[in-house]
Amino acid sequence: MKQMKLTKAQERAKAKLTNEWQSAYDLSESLQTLRRLVACKVAITRRDSPGDVFFPRSAIKYKLSSNSVEK
Repeated sequence: MKQMKLTKAQERAKAKLTNEWQSAYDLSESLQTLRRLVACKVAITRRDSPGDVFFPRSAIKYKLSSNSVEK
């Protein structure tokens, strides 16, 4: 499957992601940008807090996907 080209905002967010769980607030990135990285399988997400409904920017966590390693 052909991978879609990332936008500048997505590339910036990808560069900030690590192997540690971080929120959109921690990364200073939008939820929309991070959700797109998850859809492109660049990142993975974790929703284990009841606060993710009310405070999604700080409660939903993201980190690099294992298959996002550069070739």
